[in-house]
Amino acid sequence: MSVESMAIALHHSRSKGTAKVVLLGIANHDGDGGAYPTVATLAKYANVSRANVQKALTKLESLGEIRRDVQAGGSHDAAEYLRPNLYRFLLECPADCDRSRGHRAARSSSHTADTTQRDDDSHTAPQPRDPASDARREGASDARREGASNTRRDRASQTRPKPSREPSREPSPEPRGGAHEHEPNARRAIATLIAERRLPANEDELLEVAYRIGSGDPWSGYMRIKFITEAPFDGARDPRRVLMARLRDAA
Repeated sequence: MSVESMAIALHHSRSKGTAKVVLLGIANHDGDGGAYPTVATLAKYANVSRANVQKALTKLESLGEIRRDVQAGGSHDAAEYLRPNLYRFLLECPADCDRSRGHRAARSSSHTADTTQRDDDSHTAPQPRDPASDARREGASDARREGASNTRRDRASQTRPKPSREPSREPSPEPRGGAHEHEPNARRAIATLIAERRLPANEDELLEVAYRIGSGDPWSGYMRIKFITEAPFDGARDPRRVLMARLRDAA
């Protein structure tokens, strides 16, 4: 078996179909003394009849890829009519083959020189820049940036609401004077008193009453509210009315 002969047959033979399979069969048996597979063996390789093998051998001879010596193979001790044909594998690698495992076509020196020249041409030195052209380009860029900035300012001015000079019609609450220093403690005490005695009033209402009946001191007013609300409201039909009446009387 000659691996090199089979590789040459695969990559460089001009034969096709059955002829190429027969050539590969001959290359498989190729050696120093040639190859002498029987016609039956080659027919088995190609899965064709013996007649088709004979046609393929004739085709390979016409292409100059083999030479067939009739009944010249095998042992010289055997009778001549029993000896198989001897096949000489004549196919060789062409001149442009690199003789590698892939049997690729080698690139010529002229092709390499052309490729190198194209690479050199593609890396030519940069042309000198024109100051006038650069100035024009920079001026155009500045104009575009200024135009974009003006457009953004115009859009912002259109979407931003203008302040109205008319006086507001909503009444502004009149602020009470500054909170008394006792107000935080009075507020907490009133909230606790409402929760403990279940007074029918809220915290802000009683804080206002505390300011009023305490003469501006919410803590003093809280102490009076605490005294006034000691009497229970369980029997009253309207506890809130009773509470407010007591607070008015205290003021």
